[in-house]
Amino acid sequence: MAKTGLSPNQVTLTGWVAGLISACAFSAGTHSWGLFGALMWAISSLMDYCDGEVARITGKSSRYGAILDDIVDWIVHAAFFAGLGIGAVVITGEEFWFWLGIAAAGTTLNTWRGWLREWKRHHDGSEPLRVPGERALPKGAGENFIYIFRGLFRADFWLLIIVMELFHATWMLLPGFAVGVQVYWIAGFFREADRFVP
Repeated sequence: MAKTGLSPNQVTLTGWVAGLISACAFSAGTHSWGLFGALMWAISSLMDYCDGEVARITGKSSRYGAILDDIVDWIVHAAFFAGLGIGAVVITGEEFWFWLGIAAAGTTLNTWRGWLREWKRHHDGSEPLRVPGERALPKGAGENFIYIFRGLFRADFWLLIIVMELFHATWMLLPGFAVGVQVYWIAGFFREADRFVP
């Protein structure tokens, strides 16, 4: 990827475009558009993995690039859940599925929880301001479990989407996504509650 001449931020923005196209494709609710959406999701995920590596290899790491990457991840994941919910309504004719697309709200809350945490750390003088995407090493069994689960889920998520869409069944994952995303941000908030309370 570094040999393409794309800057790290261009790689990030390429992933953003692919992710939004994926969300739009899933919202159509058809098998052919779903397969296209799964392919675009894989491309978006690849770009998300590569932008940081390109930055390190080319020596073009920047705070702006890290913030851009975090914002793009947030937008793409929120759009994905919303698109999947709309597509599920088209497939089933049931509005219930649209409301499961509310998982996008959990993605948003998790992102803003990270930003709030880093702002609090910076302003109380305990730590320099970090980008939420810069993960600290886990401490304790609970944090280790969340760290490992998150890493495995992110690494293989694109493959899960492709396999499910081969059977035109990605939308069936939406209830699990809807619950899991909410549990993730709530657990994260309670784990770090002492950082939010003066």
